[in-house]
Amino acid sequence: MKNLGFWILIVVVLGVAGVGGVGFLGRRWDGTSRFTVIFFEDGVRVDSFDPQIGKGVRMALPSDLKIESVAGKGEWNIGVLDKAAKNFGWTWAADSISDYLGLVYTTHSREFPLWDKLEWWRVVKKIEWSEVNMEDLGVITRQREPDGQEYWQLNGNWDEVARGMFLSTEIANQGWNVIVVNSTGIGGAGSRAARLLENMGMKVRDVSVGETQEKCQLKTGKERRNWTGVKLVERLWGCEWVEGSEESEMIVVLGRSYGRWWRGV
Repeated sequence: MKNLGFWILIVVVLGVAGVGGVGFLGRRWDGTSRFTVIFFEDGVRVDSFDPQIGKGVRMALPSDLKIESVAGKGEWNIGVLDKAAKNFGWTWAADSISDYLGLVYTTHSREFPLWDKLEWWRVVKKIEWSEVNMEDLGVITRQREPDGQEYWQLNGNWDEVARGMFLSTEIANQGWNVIVVNSTGIGGAGSRAARLLENMGMKVRDVSVGETQEKCQLKTGKERRNWTGVKLVERLWGCEWVEGSEESEMIVVLGRSYGRWWRGV
């Protein structure tokens, strides 16, 4: 009887796999890089652990933290983001938080693939967790609207602190040297993407502007085609992989598809 729960779980998993593998098709975590989930339950919280070092952080976002959303949907306080998500979708809400904080996330609580959920439950109990408070970290500053309404906003300390907490050891150890080419036709897109890549553990050595193109391209050496860093960037922006030359070099060419996701144009 001790193992009854385990076998019930196995039967459920096999049953899901037997009807087309619905729970497995959305598998997102590779098992070695950082696993980050944005939870939309009783507010908004980011839980993230690095399996390489066995440590994780839990960070609640203040309800009056104001973020700029993706797809050109304006600014929103975290406390009302759930209402906006009913119109624009929970993935839009998670993408907006990810873009504002400059953090790569694996999934969110409103769309948690079965395989990833099982892996989360399996590994999470082995992790040494730390609760962090954004105000105590000194990464947010109080601001005031013209009408007197106050809100929190990220300050210049955030990115350095974020890299210390959310860097992926697996990605950092791969030693990527990245060139970001902004071919979206929108100013600032290259720097925005570069910030996220650096917070993930890559080294961005140049950001430039290229001729406008439609899709994102990702160029690396053939021998690194299946490395986790490549797979993460492919999934992140739907990039098409193209064979490059230098072993440790990655060239990310952002296209108009990124611009539509980021600014809605």
